Amino acid sequence: MLIHVLVVEDDLDLQAAMVAFLKADNAALTIDVAGSVAEAKKRLALKEYSVVVLDIGLPDGGGFEVLDAIRAGIGWTPTDARVAIYSALEPDCVADISVQRGANVYYPKSEVGIMLLRGWAKVAVDGVRSRARRRALERLG
Repeated sequence: MLIHVLVVEDDLDLQAAMVAFLKADNAALTIDVAGSVAEAKKRLALKEYSVVVLDIGLPDGGGFEVLDAIRAGIGWTPTDARVAIYSALEPDCVADISVQRGANVYYPKSEVGIMLLRGWAKVAVDGVRSRARRRALERLG
């Protein structure tokens, strides 16, 4: 079962690093990237993403706009997609706001944050797989 992941990050080096570490832990992933709010919304409208890693500071607006679109049911992406906020903004206020607006988790942009994000992504992907297996068994009856 392929699981689709969207990484929304405008820093190209960080984008590449995220793709590399996500792929290292999960070979059965397809990973797309977006560097702006507009590009993220286009991708979300065209494909069903189960996991989204989202930066808040994007060149054409705030990542919360993307989070709001996911939770509102944009395109094919389910409203219960797993979403992690990964941001360089001050964690004291952003962490609470992220969860209040519907993110599953917030991690600061740091070496520790990226390791935590990597672990969270693995658990999120495993959860998506388990849910899919459970639904398949329910259909069989």
